[in-house]
Amino acid sequence: MIAALHLRTTIPLPDQPGGPDGPRVRLVGTVEGIRLPHHPDHPGLRLTPAQVRAELLARGWISLEAGSGACWAVWADGLLHTADVGRIRALTRQGKRCVVLAPVGGADPADAEHHLRVRCLLAALKAVDAPLRAAEATLSSEALAADAISPPGVAGRRSEPPPDPYRRPKAGEAGTPEHRSLLVLVPVIPSEALATPREPGMSATVLKTSAKPSDAAAGVPGPATAVTPAPPAPTDLADIAWAAAGAAWTGVETAASSADELAKLAAQRAHLASFYGLTGSLIGPAIGAPGRMELASLLDAGNPIPAELTPPTVAAELSRAIPPRSKRGLTVFLTGLSGSGKSTLAGLLVCRLLEYGGRRLTLLDGDVVRTHLSQGLGFSRADRDINVRRIGFVAAQVAGAGGTAVCAPIAPYADVRAQVRGMVRAAGGGFVLVHVSTPLEVCEARDRKGLYAKARAGVLPAFTGVSDPYETPTDADVTVNTAELSAEDAVDRIIDHLRHAGWLTS
Repeated sequence: MIAALHLRTTIPLPDQPGGPDGPRVRLVGTVEGIRLPHHPDHPGLRLTPAQVRAELLARGWISLEAGSGACWAVWADGLLHTADVGRIRALTRQGKRCVVLAPVGGADPADAEHHLRVRCLLAALKAVDAPLRAAEATLSSEALAADAISPPGVAGRRSEPPPDPYRRPKAGEAGTPEHRSLLVLVPVIPSEALATPREPGMSATVLKTSAKPSDAAAGVPGPATAVTPAPPAPTDLADIAWAAAGAAWTGVETAASSADELAKLAAQRAHLASFYGLTGSLIGPAIGAPGRMELASLLDAGNPIPAELTPPTVAAELSRAIPPRSKRGLTVFLTGLSGSGKSTLAGLLVCRLLEYGGRRLTLLDGDVVRTHLSQGLGFSRADRDINVRRIGFVAAQVAGAGGTAVCAPIAPYADVRAQVRGMVRAAGGGFVLVHVSTPLEVCEARDRKGLYAKARAGVLPAFTGVSDPYETPTDADVTVNTAELSAEDAVDRIIDHLRHAGWLTS
């Protein structure tokens, strides 16, 4: 147990439907922290708010004087690109210090994408540390747009001469941080809305500090309340309880899309930043930051990512982890009725790919899988789903390790096919769905195994195409009909798609 709720009262929620245990209610009380949750990944970056404030004090970025220092939170729900790095450097030119807060709530320590994101954020800090460019030197007194909304006397604007953030430390100088900015992983669920480039590219909130007696006694400035927009009222929860509960009460982020919801996100993030002793909060990518599809197209083709889009240090991490499609793991998933020609096409496709070379092949034919991987399963819908998911799991492992899996099950149900696509992509592999659309009457006329005859006689219940439905794919990447195409021509069509999509080199 990491936290306990001391319940004070409950509030009925009449506008929400109840469940089998009765009507829904809102629980009201105080949260007591018991212990910090254990995270095996990046423990050095998972600082509590109290630890961050102590670190800022140790680095000299803040002092014991209430309201002193200008440390800003830069929320990174995705990656930091060149425009984002430029925004951080603009802040440091004004004497502000930046703490990059990266939401990682719910991250799986075994998820390679999670670790890639953290490595890319660390690489972005190196770009922040790069020497001052000539173009930037002329902008040393440039005002940040957020300062225009700062009321007089609020710690968003500094009247004293800013320190030189580009001073190189002397050898052996004590207390010198490794970076001029700091990365902290926070237990908040990342927001897709805040990771997507949009206009305007920046939402800023300037905060004013209000030290609590308990913090003053500890020698650390306390949390702050936001000037605009107004956040929820500060609480007296201990940092340990905040860390345990932070992700839960920001769950609105997963569905944020409207302007009102984004405003709520901005207020919540500003409120959270105040617990870290920070005096400002920036959310969302900077103007000019690339979108996910723009980066994906460059990585898929193996093209270099321009420095004007992403810092070279970040681009190097992305290119190292995400090879071009021609060198990436792949699953080719053939689906169709029994007797449509899936197994024939799958075997021929494997042969053709071996002729090309450069790919390690695994063939997962439906009948072979039934003999070894799914022995004992029947043909009920539940058993069929299990069989296809097992095939998908193995294919995802093959593709995730850089190999190529060619699968040929009937896979009659769209939802399970979608699950397999998701499994493969989550493992880092590509997925190509091939619909072998040979008509039922042709498949039944072939009936090499006599299965259709048994199904018509009622010997085989729930047989796909006769007494059980086949859900025609609407998301197939390739469609081939072996009643109209020879096996060689059908495989040529699949190969042509793989070439055109970049999975095979020309």
